[in-house]
Amino acid sequence: LNQIAGRGNNNTTTEGLNCILGGKANQIGGALDGGGDVAYNLIASGGANEISSIAPADGIVSNCSIISGQSNFISAQDGSITHSIISSGFENTIISGQGLKHHYQAICSGYKNEFQHGGQTSVILGGHTNLISSNPGGGFTEWSVGSGILSGIDNSISSSHGSVICGGGASLDAAVTIPPYTTTSNGNMISASDFCGILSGSANQIYESCEYSVIGGGAYNIVTGGSSGSAILSGGQNV
Repeated sequence: LNQIAGRGNNNTTTEGLNCILGGKANQIGGALDGGGDVAYNLIASGGANEISSIAPADGIVSNCSIISGQSNFISAQDGSITHSIISSGFENTIISGQGLKHHYQAICSGYKNEFQHGGQTSVILGGHTNLISSNPGGGFTEWSVGSGILSGIDNSISSSHGSVICGGGASLDAAVTIPPYTTTSNGNMISASDFCGILSGSANQIYESCEYSVIGGGAYNIVTGGSSGSAILSGGQNV
């Protein structure tokens, strides 16, 4: 049984056991070919939000919610997404494919933040174009699990367990004052390095098996090459 309750306009559900409470042009359903398994999902409000599976290799999406916002998207191709949520914001995305099973992901708000092919028990609180991703061809050790991006711009975490980026990120062109911003540098990045942290700064990087490492701030600092347990407190272009 599908339910469309309350006040709204042009909302649609095409599979069972889903609910849209209000808003405009929100959609819950399977792929265009009618496949997939999309059930027990909720869109509370907002506009043009979608929870679905993607043709042709249809995935499973269940117990997921979009609370508000516009053009937010939760979808699985041939993987699955369960117990995940987008609270608000614009064009935020949670997507899974290539057989991956990902659960308990959350995007609280922001602009074009994304979970790409997984990030189990991970969170993006807000910010602009932040990304948490996993290697779809790898095993569990190459997934992002229990990681988080608190805020910032163009920050990314990939294939890392228990890692966090607190803020900072790309520098901005002052001529553009509302999203989408124009960036003038890269964001902060953690890749294939577990239990690491970048507190702030711009264009800082931790990658290639540098577990238990931290960058406190600054710009263009790098920890790489298996340098586990390393720390750069601040400054620029430290390696």
